[in-house]
Amino acid sequence: MKTYFTMLALCVNFLLVAQNFMYRHINTDENTVATLARLDHPMLNGNPDARIVVTHNWEPFRIYNDHVTGVIYNSSTNLWFLVNEDGAPMLEDVSYNIYIAQDDEIIVHQATEANQGVTPNITLIDHPALNDNFGRIALITPYRQDPDFIVNNHNHGIYYNNIADRRGIYTEDGQPIPEDASFFVYISGIESNVATFRHQADEDNTFGNSTAIDHSLLNNNPEAVFLAGHYFGVLPNSDEINDSVISVWYDTITNRWNVYNEDLTNMPEGIVFDLIIYDESLSINDEVLQQISVVPNPASHLVTLQMPNNVLVSEVQVFNGLGQLVMNLNFNGVSSNQEIDVSDLNSGVYLVTIATNSGMASRKIIKQ
Repeated sequence: MKTYFTMLALCVNFLLVAQNFMYRHINTDENTVATLARLDHPMLNGNPDARIVVTHNWEPFRIYNDHVTGVIYNSSTNLWFLVNEDGAPMLEDVSYNIYIAQDDEIIVHQATEANQGVTPNITLIDHPALNDNFGRIALITPYRQDPDFIVNNHNHGIYYNNIADRRGIYTEDGQPIPEDASFFVYISGIESNVATFRHQADEDNTFGNSTAIDHSLLNNNPEAVFLAGHYFGVLPNSDEINDSVISVWYDTITNRWNVYNEDLTNMPEGIVFDLIIYDESLSINDEVLQQISVVPNPASHLVTLQMPNNVLVSEVQVFNGLGQLVMNLNFNGVSSNQEIDVSDLNSGVYLVTIATNSGMASRKIIKQ
């Protein structure tokens, strides 16, 4: 009987942890000191190998927090902390959305002379999940890594370098990235229970310093937890610099979540934000999405989307090697295999993103 209850307790604890790898942290008098805010979570406490990405959240106390946020592990207390990179004191009642890696979906990237881009404000990431793949979602958070604990007080964005076929991190202000500065980099496609979404600001969804998101997991859901990051140049008209700390807030009038600039500067139209959203229903969908295929490959005329049973396709987008959208097809939730005519495309490598009722999938095709 004792063994039974022990196993039951372990299972309950596992479930609680599994459901809380993405959560909202709120600063209090008890968990803040100077520039630091202590994170108290069973997946983080005593775990120096944990990996984290962070986004500011204006809710529920609606306090502006115009400070670049990094993370640091204190080996003396065996705890993780948020840190204001500019050295400002942590504010009480400020909120953050936290994502803790479940597997290998968050890597550590260190900016060095060897991986510097064409200018010192760029560092190129070398990872097989991102190399030659501009479609995946990637989010970043500065990480003050032991032993140097490099301060990195810059707003950063992600972009795709189509010459090196690498994803790059850059400073929005154009200043050099500090040598040996480290980042936690989230890469989509490995974890479960996370939906991904790419939002573009336009004249209809943007007002002042804010852009409203339209997504079924977020609409009418003020308790939603999600993270956002700027992806420069991935969609047409998205070559926008945004040297501002970004945060998210919930509009109780429209019942929509928004991304906004903490410094109140206008949100550029065309700017793209990549989002990851907690969705418990997706834990069973990863294997299903892996069954989607595009054949033949290479192809010269027609390709066929081969879909698993009960997977409905809503939209297919095709991007060229420059990250430009060249095809956008709406299928209105069909479940059968679909043919796509690629005969008008130039020869080269293309990324096909497939929106389904089970989540997003991406496949690379070669047009002969």
